[in-house]
Amino acid sequence: MSDLLTIFLQPAGIVLVPLFVCSVIALALIADRGLALMRLQGVSQSRVLSVRKTASEKGAEEALNELQSDEPFYVAAVKVLKDNLHTDKTLREEAASLELQAAGRELSRRLTGLTTIAGLAPLLGLLGTVIGLMVAFQSLEGSTGPVEPGVVAGGLWQAMITTVIGLIIAVPCLVCHAWFRSRIRYRMADAAALLTALSLAADMQGGVHDT
Repeated sequence: MSDLLTIFLQPAGIVLVPLFVCSVIALALIADRGLALMRLQGVSQSRVLSVRKTASEKGAEEALNELQSDEPFYVAAVKVLKDNLHTDKTLREEAASLELQAAGRELSRRLTGLTTIAGLAPLLGLLGTVIGLMVAFQSLEGSTGPVEPGVVAGGLWQAMITTVIGLIIAVPCLVCHAWFRSRIRYRMADAAALLTALSLAADMQGGVHDT
């Protein structure tokens, strides 16, 4: 506790305040996105097979009704595709794609904050270290006589602690950001594949009339 208080009282200790703020914001963002992905309503693989079977046996519209009743996170794209089953294939898939992208943007909301903190925290830590080193060397310049190694080592340790804290904050932010992005891409790819399959099923069954 006394060592921590000593660090706060050093000139470099002022950097610990924005680092603390960054850590709190990072934890809030990670918790928010983690809970959002946990609550994300997707479609299981068995359900996907059931929907595709319905499309082949009863038609794309019935399959889309079945999928819409599950209310996945891309339910708006499902509705758009169903409402445009009898329009040109390119147009209906483009309309569904736009709705799917909107759902993806909602899932990716606030992820930029994690990358910002991951880049900012090490820089703040480095700033604190540089300030600490400047103060340490300035005190050494004014000293007379032999310099005790313990004094130099203590000053360097206190100066470098801010860089360590900055890296401790940045690493989880980068790891969580990569994991969140991977999960979102996986869910988006599954959704796009299923919607495309249902659109193709409509064409194969003659559900679309030329306009």
